Amino acid sequence: VGPPSASKMAAPAARAAVASEVEAAYAAYATTGGEGAANYARAQAWGYDALVALAGLKGAPAALFVAACGGGCPLALDSSCFETLRDRLRGATVVDLGCGGGHDVVLASRLVGRAGRVYGVDLTAAMVDATRRQLETFARETQSNVTLAVAAIDDPNGLLTDVGIPTAGADLCVSNGVFNLCLDKRAAFATAFRVLKPGGRLQLCDVCEVPPSAEAASKVS
Repeated sequence: VGPPSASKMAAPAARAAVASEVEAAYAAYATTGGEGAANYARAQAWGYDALVALAGLKGAPAALFVAACGGGCPLALDSSCFETLRDRLRGATVVDLGCGGGHDVVLASRLVGRAGRVYGVDLTAAMVDATRRQLETFARETQSNVTLAVAAIDDPNGLLTDVGIPTAGADLCVSNGVFNLCLDKRAAFATAFRVLKPGGRLQLCDVCEVPPSAEAASKVS
């Protein structure tokens, strides 16, 4: 997927307005401490307990998910390969587009190890700060393999290339509940494929709106 054509890009003013609204909402969320126990319950439902154990964290620390947002567990999206996940990620380069409260960055940092690299990008500086604190708490021994940046993932000018993420350098690109917040989704997908190596994987969990099927519509009526 190449850069989107100008005719299909979201107007800069509209994109900036959406970004400003999203940034304000998530900055408030990050600075007020998130939803704590409710977030942890969702994380458990999404299957994070097994991933936390795989990453070598004892138990399933609720504090890791205190400011978590998202819609699933993108690092372990392919459950058929879960048993080999640690081997596949060791030494890999992972990019988290919209790293939010940092739980996926922490787990990726621990799983790729010192020989790997993790890049976490978020639109909101307060969320990047939250990720940095989580790394200090839960991945102190591996956090040197992480680079964090404040950037918009749907910037059609390719801002990610200016914040240290190499083009065609990632083995895995993940995103958790972020693409739905981007006005220019074509540009967001272009960003993901721009950072992936040939044959790299994009794994995302998100929400989308689809037209109801005839069967679903009949049940509502």
